[in-house]
Amino acid sequence: RVGRAFGVELPLHVLFAHPTLAGLAEQISLELRTRRGVQAPPLRPSPREEHLPLSFAQQRLWFLQRLEPTSVAYNTPFALEFEGALEPSALERALAVILQRHEALRTTFLEVGEERVQRIHAFEPLPLARWDLSGEPEAERSRRLRELIDAQTREPFSLERGPLLRQGLVRLGEDKHVLLLTMHHIVSDGWSMGVLLHELGELYAAFRQGHEAPLAPLPVQYADFALWQREWLRGEALERGLAYWKKQLGSAEGVLQLPVDRPRASARAHRAAIAR
Repeated sequence: RVGRAFGVELPLHVLFAHPTLAGLAEQISLELRTRRGVQAPPLRPSPREEHLPLSFAQQRLWFLQRLEPTSVAYNTPFALEFEGALEPSALERALAVILQRHEALRTTFLEVGEERVQRIHAFEPLPLARWDLSGEPEAERSRRLRELIDAQTREPFSLERGPLLRQGLVRLGEDKHVLLLTMHHIVSDGWSMGVLLHELGELYAAFRQGHEAPLAPLPVQYADFALWQREWLRGEALERGLAYWKKQLGSAEGVLQLPVDRPRASARAHRAAIAR
């Protein structure tokens, strides 16, 4: 909002270093007088070409996935429990609207020559897998539910083929269901999950009551942000950022040498434990 109102880009640390309105106003005035920073272009909707650039965050995740193609380290699973009467058709319709509404959930990631690009696919409803465990004993239901969650979580995604979203509904009883959602981190994060759950609640409530979708159209999509970021962080702006981090990390060792009781492994095993 500061950038839109005053046409300046303040570094994030300024907000913490000057938490009062008076202090922040002084920093904005200083920036306006000196114009030290490289100003970011406005974020606007962009034309949809067949291939679009990745954001820097997406490029990092693409690289890490290519290092370990079968890894599930960047799968982001979520299980949502419903108690009370559930209308699966309204839930499936709400999930379809979210898939249609957010291009990132319909995106795959390809190599075209030397470039990494994202491709946004036309909307097609994604099936909602269903499992009915209501007839099983309680202990068996819990075991089978855990197996289903693990299976959804541990299945790798193909960034090239997609889709990068899996969804399923488990029926545990007449008034108890669990919705399973798993996405790849390249199209979602913790903040995104909060947005998804909020929209899912709004849409499901509306569809149960026979109303239309209550959500306003999105002004921009994540692909617009990726294009905006690539337009901004190049030339002088990119060189300034690279120079800063090269200076900050210049003395850091390439490998953190910790005292251990065995040789360092050549690859990450992702094994972990808790010691009390």
